[in-house]
Amino acid sequence: MAPHPSTRLLSLVPLVPLLLLLALPHAPLTHAMCECGYRTPTLDIFTDALVVPSFGSVDLDAAPDFFPSAWSRDPVGDETVGTVMEKGNAVVDGQGVLGLSVRKDKKGGRVPGGEVMSTRKDISFGTFRIVMQTSAVPGSLASVSLTVDPTSSISLLLPSRLSPQALLTASMNPPQTDALGNPSTKSSQSLDVGGDPSAGWHEYRIDWLPTRTDILVDGRLLTSLTPPTTFNSSGGSVFALSHFGPGSTVSGTPPTIDATFSVLSVRLFFNSSDKARNDAYVSRCNSATNAGKDRRVCDTDSVVGTILSANDAASSGGGDQGIPSE
Repeated sequence: MAPHPSTRLLSLVPLVPLLLLLALPHAPLTHAMCECGYRTPTLDIFTDALVVPSFGSVDLDAAPDFFPSAWSRDPVGDETVGTVMEKGNAVVDGQGVLGLSVRKDKKGGRVPGGEVMSTRKDISFGTFRIVMQTSAVPGSLASVSLTVDPTSSISLLLPSRLSPQALLTASMNPPQTDALGNPSTKSSQSLDVGGDPSAGWHEYRIDWLPTRTDILVDGRLLTSLTPPTTFNSSGGSVFALSHFGPGSTVSGTPPTIDATFSVLSVRLFFNSSDKARNDAYVSRCNSATNAGKDRRVCDTDSVVGTILSANDAASSGGGDQGIPSE
């Protein structure tokens, strides 16, 4: 019987049930279905996926899976100016590249920025891979984040002011301190990405696992973070891509000209915190009751094309999603 995904990582799938799943008959590869999950090269299995190889296939106005944010706030922490996120600052160009812009002209004393969020709020553990290019204009922050609640989040921050030798700040909140009261490197670190993030496309990856969070750039492991003891790992999260200029110590003075953070593709493979979705997964992938049916696990590296709600095998039972694992 297939394991119940609940909110735990499916790397604990027993060997025999997994082999039973993979032994089920294969349909033609041109109509591959990945109803029983997505397997990473490290053999972790996740139940759900959102894959966008090009944002030209995403209608941000319709907001089925991703939508542009609109909100504002006053400065927090060491920020010197407030932020206002505007929908018009999230634009897909003719090449299918998502651009998130920070504008030089303030509105009501706040710096306008751009942000896109997932409509899914049940994202719980997974591998999150974003191919992106930061702005070369000093004064902005490019952010990739997973937010469970106001106190629990995972984030990557890239300040444009440090190009071409940028430092990536990777953190899990709430902040932890060591015995001397200094910020603990177990849950927050500044990392050398090994190049200029504004000079070309690079893949930034978060592998959120139950006992650690791995941070990789272009397939190279930079560090592993330890979840804070008070981190809420039982709830679902929202995925977001953000670009803002808060005038903080990390970002520096807000941009004096418009700046754009570009996103080429997003590949998200994850579990769900939603009980109904998990129960449906167990029903689909119980090898005893579904013997002879086409129920398969796909390798994440073999997934091709776009996976959104409309063609998600877990939701609709079909879609040209990838090549099943052999």
